[in-house]
Amino acid sequence: MMKDIRNIALLLVIFTGVSIMYESDWYNQADQNIVLYFEQYRSPMVTEYFIFFTEFGSGRTLFPLLLVAAILLSFKRRAMEALFLFCCFFGSRLFNWLLKNGFERERPSFNPLTDENSYSFPSGHAMNSAAFFSFTGYLLIRYFPGCRFPIAGAMGLIIASIALSRVYLGVHFVTDITAGICAGLIWSILIKIGYKRAAVKFRQN
Repeated sequence: MMKDIRNIALLLVIFTGVSIMYESDWYNQADQNIVLYFEQYRSPMVTEYFIFFTEFGSGRTLFPLLLVAAILLSFKRRAMEALFLFCCFFGSRLFNWLLKNGFERERPSFNPLTDENSYSFPSGHAMNSAAFFSFTGYLLIRYFPGCRFPIAGAMGLIIASIALSRVYLGVHFVTDITAGICAGLIWSILIKIGYKRAAVKFRQN
């Protein structure tokens, strides 16, 4: 529990620092320069890679994955895991909407490769994928402890690819995806704490 609390505290510090930093003139220019840097090195193959992952991190993909996972968990008599996975998915989206409308940061407007009409900070793709895949990875490691490192590596690669795709495609700043990952991991840790407590109570009964 103390480790989870320390991780949440660290992620909150990073999120707060990024939310303050992006408004400063000196870093705002750096944020824009990073997006422009990615634009200079776009290529068809890399673009296809990042478009795939940006679609993979969208609700259109994650929601069907959630349903499949919930069905499989239910067949395995793991309804509690399915319930917390749903809470992780929908809770992350709700908090991201609240944060976006709280900060009201405009998106980059240079040469985006996809259209977006919501606010920019924090990145929804980064936040939602960080929450969903980190908690999914946690559940998988519980069932397959011998595959801990491959599972963690795969989930980390998915989250990183989805987050970076948003900068590459020109619809987010680096500070957006940094804050999104932090917020998503915070939510995932809170869900994990709730799940562990519920599992203990369930075993006691």
